[in-house]
Amino acid sequence: MVLLIMSALMAAGLMLTRAVVSEGYMADLYLNRAKAFCLAEAGIEEAKVIIMNNPNWFTDNPHNPDGELFWVIHFSSGYVKKLGKDSYKIVRENGKNIIYSVGFTGEKMNKAKARSVISIKFDINTFKYYEFKIL
Repeated sequence: MVLLIMSALMAAGLMLTRAVVSEGYMADLYLNRAKAFCLAEAGIEEAKVIIMNNPNWFTDNPHNPDGELFWVIHFSSGYVKKLGKDSYKIVRENGKNIIYSVGFTGEKMNKAKARSVISIKFDINTFKYYEFKIL
């Protein structure tokens, strides 16, 4: 009887431990996702300043198909800015009025803990934003 009670208590303890560890993991994921989004927003703000000062600024030659996120995240050159262990990358293809900003958390962009991509379309003449997407 004692062994049965001890087994039940041990199983309950293991389930509680697993729940606590899982909750900590989920909180870490949420924090990293929020940081990546803030980094992507910072990239958009920096890109707006760069383009206001130099409307012809671009980071990459045109890529086909348009707006392929895998290319934007992994293969585009972009303008990369490191902020400690985190970073963001701004991408604007030559001749296109779309800016992509990718926020990365973690030391390596290709193995980031979290990523967030924001794109904006703009009119270069008035620099009015008419489309804003969180991807």
